[in-house]
Amino acid sequence: MTEMQRLKTAIVGNDDQVALMRLAGVEEYVVIEENSAEEDNVKNAVDAFTKNPDIGIILIPERYAEYVGAIRYYLQEKRMTTPVIVEIPSGYESDGRDIKEYYKTLTKKLIGFTIEL
Repeated sequence: MTEMQRLKTAIVGNDDQVALMRLAGVEEYVVIEENSAEEDNVKNAVDAFTKNPDIGIILIPERYAEYVGAIRYYLQEKRMTTPVIVEIPSGYESDGRDIKEYYKTLTKKLIGFTIEL
């Protein structure tokens, strides 16, 4: 029987987001400082995590999603099941999005069917 590999979760975010996720047990992280090179720093961090075979989930704030569109497209085109890039809320504000519907749609897109809990 094959041994299952335990994949890690990683986060790319600001100080607060990383600190909160580290409290939740996330071991791999990159803190992004807000500056002119923010987009490049996010792309480089996510790209490095996608090349690490131990990473199964990469968490990124919604505001960084536009920076990693090409990386997501590459992962989808190669039909890679890991890592999965998951957007988390960028801050304390709410954009009115139905979170349940968002994750239901994301799940269907990733694995081809929905899961109702």
